[in-house]
Amino acid sequence: MQNNKCSFFFIFLLVSSMKVDAQSNLNLLRQGNKSFDKKQYNTAETYYRKALAKDSTQVKGLYNLGNAQYKQNLYDESLENYNKALQNPLLTAKQKSSLLYNIGNVQLQNKDYEKSIASYKESLKIQPKDQDAKYNLAYAQKMLKAQQNQQNQQNQQKQNKDNKDNKDNKDQNKQSQNKDQNKKDNPDQNKKNPNSPPENDENKQDPNKQGRRPDQMKQADAERMLNALDNQEKNTLDKIKKQKVPVQNKHIEKDW
Repeated sequence: MQNNKCSFFFIFLLVSSMKVDAQSNLNLLRQGNKSFDKKQYNTAETYYRKALAKDSTQVKGLYNLGNAQYKQNLYDESLENYNKALQNPLLTAKQKSSLLYNIGNVQLQNKDYEKSIASYKESLKIQPKDQDAKYNLAYAQKMLKAQQNQQNQQNQQKQNKDNKDNKDNKDQNKQSQNKDQNKKDNPDQNKKNPNSPPENDENKQDPNKQGRRPDQMKQADAERMLNALDNQEKNTLDKIKKQKVPVQNKHIEKDW
Protein backbone atom coordinates (compact mmCIF):
# COMPACT_ATOMS: atom_id res chain seq x y z
CA MET A 1 0.00 0.00 0.00
CA GLN A 2 2.85 2.34 0.84
CA ASN A 3 4.60 1.60 -2.49
CA ASN A 4 1.43 2.51 -4.37
CA LYS A 5 1.30 5.84 -2.52
CA CYS A 6 4.90 6.59 -3.48
CA SER A 7 4.24 5.79 -7.14
CA PHE A 8 1.13 7.93 -7.16
CA PHE A 9 3.03 10.82 -5.55
CA PHE A 10 5.82 10.56 -8.13
CA ILE A 11 3.34 10.65 -11.03
CA PHE A 12 1.61 13.62 -9.43
CA LEU A 13 4.89 15.51 -9.19
CA LEU A 14 5.74 14.66 -12.80
CA VAL A 15 2.39 15.83 -14.11
CA SER A 16 2.56 18.96 -11.99
CA SER A 17 6.03 19.71 -13.31
CA MET A 18 4.87 19.25 -16.89
CA LYS A 19 1.95 21.61 -16.26
CA VAL A 20 4.28 24.22 -14.80
CA ASP A 21 6.63 23.93 -17.80
CA ALA A 22 3.73 24.17 -20.23
CA GLN A 23 2.38 27.19 -18.42
CA SER A 24 5.80 28.80 -18.37
CA ASN A 25 6.23 28.08 -22.10
CA LEU A 26 2.80 29.52 -22.86
CA ASN A 27 3.59 32.66 -20.86
CA LEU A 28 6.80 33.16 -22.81
CA LEU A 29 4.91 32.89 -26.09
CA ARG A 30 2.32 35.38 -24.85
CA GLN A 31 5.02 37.82 -23.78
CA GLY A 32 6.60 37.44 -27.18
CA ASN A 33 3.27 38.11 -28.90
CA LYS A 34 2.73 41.27 -26.85
CA SER A 35 6.15 42.57 -27.83
CA PHE A 36 5.45 41.63 -31.46
CA ASP A 37 2.19 43.60 -31.44
CA LYS A 38 4.13 46.61 -30.13
CA LYS A 39 6.58 46.17 -33.02
CA GLN A 40 9.34 45.33 -30.55
CA TYR A 41 10.53 42.50 -32.76
CA ASN A 42 13.92 42.03 -31.17
CA THR A 43 12.33 41.61 -27.72
CA ALA A 44 9.73 39.26 -29.17
CA GLU A 45 12.50 37.16 -30.68
CA THR A 46 14.10 36.82 -27.24
CA TYR A 47 10.87 35.49 -25.68
CA TYR A 48 10.31 33.05 -28.54
CA ARG A 49 13.84 31.72 -28.20
CA LYS A 50 13.31 31.16 -24.50
CA ALA A 51 10.12 29.25 -25.23
CA LEU A 52 11.90 27.11 -27.82
CA ALA A 53 14.68 26.37 -25.32
CA LYS A 54 12.05 24.41 -23.38
CA ASP A 55 10.59 22.74 -26.49
CA SER A 56 12.51 23.17 -29.74
CA THR A 57 9.87 21.41 -31.89
CA GLN A 58 6.77 23.45 -31.04
CA VAL A 59 5.20 24.87 -34.16
CA LYS A 60 3.97 28.12 -32.65
CA GLY A 61 7.38 29.01 -31.28
CA LEU A 62 9.15 28.35 -34.58
CA TYR A 63 6.46 30.10 -36.59
CA ASN A 64 6.43 33.19 -34.36
CA LEU A 65 10.21 33.31 -34.19
CA GLY A 66 10.34 33.23 -37.97
CA ASN A 67 7.85 36.10 -38.14
CA ALA A 68 9.88 38.23 -35.70
CA GLN A 69 13.04 37.62 -37.71
CA TYR A 70 11.25 38.42 -40.97
CA LYS A 71 10.21 41.80 -39.55
CA GLN A 72 13.88 42.48 -38.82
CA ASN A 73 14.84 41.60 -42.41
CA LEU A 74 16.61 38.47 -41.19
CA TYR A 75 15.26 36.49 -44.11
CA ASP A 76 17.64 33.52 -44.06
CA GLU A 77 17.05 32.96 -40.33
CA SER A 78 13.29 33.23 -40.68
CA LEU A 79 13.29 30.81 -43.62
CA GLU A 80 15.23 28.28 -41.54
CA ASN A 81 12.65 28.38 -38.73
CA TYR A 82 9.70 28.20 -41.13
CA ASN A 83 11.19 25.09 -42.70
CA LYS A 84 11.75 23.52 -39.27
CA ALA A 85 8.12 24.11 -38.38
CA LEU A 86 7.04 22.67 -41.72
CA GLN A 87 8.65 19.33 -40.79
CA ASN A 88 6.28 18.83 -37.85
CA PRO A 89 3.93 15.91 -38.71
CA LEU A 90 1.18 17.31 -36.45
CA LEU A 91 0.65 20.45 -38.53
CA THR A 92 -2.91 21.42 -39.33
CA ALA A 93 -3.82 22.30 -42.91
CA LYS A 94 -4.15 25.96 -42.00
CA GLN A 95 -0.74 26.01 -40.29
CA LYS A 96 0.92 24.36 -43.27
CA SER A 97 -0.71 26.81 -45.69
CA SER A 98 0.40 29.78 -43.58
CA LEU A 99 3.96 28.47 -43.38
CA LEU A 100 4.13 27.97 -47.15
CA TYR A 101 2.77 31.49 -47.68
CA ASN A 102 5.43 32.98 -45.37
CA ILE A 103 8.14 30.91 -47.03
CA GLY A 104 6.99 32.37 -50.35
CA ASN A 105 7.28 35.87 -48.88
CA VAL A 106 10.89 35.27 -47.83
CA GLN A 107 11.76 33.91 -51.25
CA LEU A 108 10.09 36.92 -52.83
CA GLN A 109 12.22 39.27 -50.71
CA ASN A 110 15.32 37.34 -51.81
CA LYS A 111 14.22 37.79 -55.46
CA ASP A 112 14.02 34.03 -55.84
CA TYR A 113 10.83 34.40 -57.83
CA GLU A 114 10.57 30.87 -59.21
CA LYS A 115 10.67 29.33 -55.73
CA SER A 116 8.26 31.90 -54.32
CA ILE A 117 5.77 31.09 -57.10
CA ALA A 118 6.01 27.40 -56.24
CA SER A 119 5.45 28.11 -52.52
CA TYR A 120 2.39 30.29 -53.17
CA LYS A 121 0.92 27.62 -55.44
CA GLU A 122 1.40 24.97 -52.74
CA SER A 123 -0.27 27.26 -50.22
CA LEU A 124 -3.22 27.86 -52.55
CA LYS A 125 -3.69 24.12 -53.05
CA ILE A 126 -4.55 23.93 -49.36
CA GLN A 127 -6.47 27.22 -49.14
CA PRO A 128 -7.64 28.12 -52.67
CA LYS A 129 -9.55 31.20 -51.49
CA ASP A 130 -6.57 32.94 -49.87
CA GLN A 131 -6.61 36.34 -51.59
CA ASP A 132 -3.22 37.38 -50.16
CA ALA A 133 -1.57 34.30 -51.64
CA LYS A 134 -3.26 34.96 -54.99
CA TYR A 135 -2.07 38.56 -55.05
CA ASN A 136 1.50 37.67 -54.09
CA LEU A 137 1.53 34.87 -56.66
CA ALA A 138 0.55 37.29 -59.43
CA TYR A 139 3.15 39.79 -58.24
CA ALA A 140 5.90 37.14 -58.14
CA GLN A 141 5.01 36.03 -61.67
CA LYS A 142 5.21 39.64 -62.88
CA MET A 143 8.61 40.14 -61.23
CA LEU A 144 9.91 36.87 -62.68
CA LYS A 145 8.94 37.99 -66.19
CA ALA A 146 10.66 41.35 -65.67
CA GLN A 147 13.76 39.59 -64.34
CA GLN A 148 13.88 37.28 -67.35
CA ASN A 149 13.45 40.20 -69.78
CA GLN A 150 16.27 42.08 -68.10
CA GLN A 151 18.49 39.01 -68.22
CA ASN A 152 17.72 38.51 -71.92
CA GLN A 153 18.51 42.15 -72.61
CA GLN A 154 21.83 41.89 -70.78
CA ASN A 155 22.68 38.72 -72.67
CA GLN A 156 21.85 40.42 -75.98
CA GLN A 157 24.02 43.44 -75.10
CA LYS A 158 26.88 41.14 -74.14
CA GLN A 159 26.51 39.20 -77.37
CA ASN A 160 26.48 42.42 -79.42
CA LYS A 161 29.61 43.61 -77.61
CA ASP A 162 31.34 40.29 -78.19
CA ASN A 163 30.41 40.42 -81.89
CA LYS A 164 31.74 43.97 -82.17
CA ASP A 165 34.97 43.05 -80.38
CA ASN A 166 35.41 40.06 -82.69
CA LYS A 167 34.82 42.26 -85.76
CA ASP A 168 37.30 44.87 -84.51
CA ASN A 169 39.88 42.17 -83.86
CA LYS A 170 39.37 40.77 -87.34
CA ASP A 171 39.75 44.24 -88.89
CA GLN A 172 42.93 44.85 -86.93
CA ASN A 173 44.33 41.48 -87.95
CA LYS A 174 43.44 42.21 -91.58
CA GLN A 175 45.14 45.61 -91.47
CA SER A 176 48.20 44.07 -89.88
CA GLN A 177 48.30 41.38 -92.58
CA ASN A 178 47.99 44.01 -95.31
CA LYS A 179 50.89 45.97 -93.83
CA ASP A 180 53.01 42.85 -93.68
CA GLN A 181 52.11 42.00 -97.26
CA ASN A 182 53.02 45.51 -98.44
CA LYS A 183 56.37 45.19 -96.75
CA LYS A 184 56.96 41.91 -98.58
CA ASP A 185 55.84 43.33 -101.94
CA ASN A 186 57.95 46.53 -101.55
CA PRO A 187 60.98 45.58 -99.50
CA ASP A 188 62.94 48.69 -100.61
CA GLN A 189 60.23 51.28 -99.91
CA ASN A 190 61.76 52.36 -96.62
CA LYS A 191 65.31 52.44 -97.99
CA LYS A 192 66.98 55.72 -98.95
CA ASN A 193 67.34 56.68 -102.59
CA PRO A 194 71.02 56.22 -103.50
CA ASN A 195 70.74 59.13 -105.95
CA SER A 196 69.51 61.58 -103.30
CA PRO A 197 72.08 64.07 -102.00
CA PRO A 198 73.69 63.20 -98.69
CA GLU A 199 72.27 64.80 -95.65
CA ASN A 200 74.20 67.74 -94.29
CA ASP A 201 74.30 68.05 -90.56
CA GLU A 202 74.21 71.80 -90.96
CA ASN A 203 70.86 71.56 -92.77
CA LYS A 204 69.26 69.64 -89.95
CA GLN A 205 67.16 71.87 -87.72
CA ASP A 206 67.50 71.53 -84.00
CA PRO A 207 63.95 71.57 -82.55
CA ASN A 208 65.23 73.30 -79.46
CA LYS A 209 66.64 76.22 -81.52
CA GLN A 210 64.83 78.97 -83.43
CA GLY A 211 67.86 79.62 -85.72
CA ARG A 212 71.26 81.13 -85.40
CA ARG A 213 71.46 84.53 -83.73
CA PRO A 214 72.84 87.56 -85.71
CA ASP A 215 75.95 87.59 -83.61
CA GLN A 216 76.70 84.09 -84.84
CA MET A 217 76.60 85.12 -88.51
CA LYS A 218 79.59 86.23 -90.46
CA GLN A 219 79.84 89.94 -91.12
CA ALA A 220 79.65 89.47 -94.89
CA ASP A 221 76.48 87.37 -94.63
CA ALA A 222 74.83 90.00 -92.47
CA GLU A 223 75.61 92.80 -94.94
CA ARG A 224 74.22 90.83 -97.88
CA MET A 225 70.95 90.20 -96.01
CA LEU A 226 70.55 93.91 -95.17
CA ASN A 227 71.14 94.96 -98.75
CA ALA A 228 68.59 92.44 -99.97
CA LEU A 229 65.94 93.72 -97.56
CA ASP A 230 66.56 97.32 -98.65
CA ASN A 231 66.18 96.45 -102.32
CA GLN A 232 62.95 94.49 -101.65
CA GLU A 233 61.40 97.36 -99.71
CA LYS A 234 62.32 99.87 -102.46
CA ASN A 235 60.73 97.72 -105.16
CA THR A 236 57.52 97.39 -103.14
CA LEU A 237 57.20 101.18 -102.72
CA ASP A 238 57.70 101.75 -106.43
CA LYS A 239 54.89 99.35 -107.28
CA ILE A 240 52.47 101.03 -104.85
CA LYS A 241 53.16 104.46 -106.42
CA LYS A 242 52.39 103.19 -109.92
CA GLN A 243 49.02 101.59 -108.90
CA LYS A 244 45.80 103.57 -108.22
CA VAL A 245 43.97 101.81 -105.39
CA PRO A 246 40.34 103.03 -104.97
CA VAL A 247 39.06 103.79 -101.49
CA GLN A 248 36.27 101.41 -100.45
CA ASN A 249 33.50 102.55 -98.11
CA LYS A 250 32.30 99.66 -95.90
CA HIS A 251 28.64 99.64 -95.00
CA ILE A 252 27.66 97.74 -91.84
CA GLU A 253 24.32 95.98 -92.33
CA LYS A 254 21.88 95.61 -89.45
CA ASP A 255 20.58 92.15 -88.56
CA TRP A 256 16.83 92.04 -89.05
